[in-house]
Amino acid sequence: KNCESCHTPTDQLLVGPGLKGITKRKSEKWIIAWIQNSRQVVNRKDKYALALMANYNNVPMPAYPDIPIDSIRAILAYIDWF
Repeated sequence: KNCESCHTPTDQLLVGPGLKGITKRKSEKWIIAWIQNSRQVVNRKDKYALALMANYNNVPMPAYPDIPIDSIRAILAYIDWF
């Protein structure tokens, strides 16, 4: 519900980038960190995170620290399946 307001499981852009292939571009650990607190990843000067921010007018993705890791893994499996 939180994800689909800004993202699609395809490569189509909405408010944020389409998520197709994300698990091939970034590790599960990175994706979980990003979902839980994107600003923290940006603050570490992560190049991929900085590029994402630059591509989307430096608007940060909202933090979702309360989404269980198992739920994030299920979402990623759905994106890979889609």
